[in-house]
Amino acid sequence: MSAIKTAHPDEEVFADLETADAGFLEADIAFTAGADIVTVLDSAGDATIKGAVEAGQKHGKKVVADLIGVADRIERAREVAELGVSFVETHAGLDEQTHPDYSIQTLLYDGKIAGVPFSIAGGVKGDTIIAVRDSVPMSPLPAVPSTVPKIRRRRPRP
Repeated sequence: MSAIKTAHPDEEVFADLETADAGFLEADIAFTAGADIVTVLDSAGDATIKGAVEAGQKHGKKVVADLIGVADRIERAREVAELGVSFVETHAGLDEQTHPDYSIQTLLYDGKIAGVPFSIAGGVKGDTIIAVRDSVPMSPLPAVPSTVPKIRRRRPRP
């Protein structure tokens, strides 16, 4: 993370930690290393989320609550917004996306009805990213595409 921030000091570094425990500790380490935004799992305990938020406040950075696997996204989004997260991420995991009833419109609907700043992750593709961006006006990070390129590092041969 430090190397990325050094190479791109004017860009926001998003650390998708999906923290489930030790919220303050993990977020503090990431922020110290150069992250500008970290994720904490919405299913984590409130103390974990509050800890991450406290670390964010210490560093002047953002904490996002990731709603992956949460049964009632709308209610939980409202709850964690009260805990101080910068925004929530309505997120459908790969398994959820294989369900015949899955639609990215569900993620958009849940975020809009919750009435809190939100972004989308899971199932965002080239043919949907513009519609998602236009539907999520109050988020600083409207979509996390599932088609993010992978970076490979070549290992030196012995």
